[in-house]
Amino acid sequence: MWIFSKPLRSMRINSIGFTAIFFIAISCKSSVYKDLPIKGEKLINVLTDAYIAESAMQSLTEGLKDSLGRIYYQQLFEIHQISSADFENTIQMLETDPKLLDKLYSKVQEKFVLMEQRTY
Repeated sequence: MWIFSKPLRSMRINSIGFTAIFFIAISCKSSVYKDLPIKGEKLINVLTDAYIAESAMQSLTEGLKDSLGRIYYQQLFEIHQISSADFENTIQMLETDPKLLDKLYSKVQEKFVLMEQRTY
């Protein structure tokens, strides 16, 4: 189940803002995966939907971006049955593990490829 309409899902996904989340990382010796509040396929789905939300808002003015961002993320939290705190904590923890970020980013990209194939 997706949080956005089909036109938003099928739009080209290349948000610089959300991609930055994956690459802003501090070196860390061990993986934080076991301590993440959101894990597994649920995490991939949440990150994918967050990426779509960020892409949808990319060309909006700041005021509109803030308003729609709150709505999009509230929908994301409701659909995936997560709290905003768990989401924020997960993102902060991911920023400390560059290798894990890279692995998750690859899985999100794979999910987009599958989504794109389904639209044809």
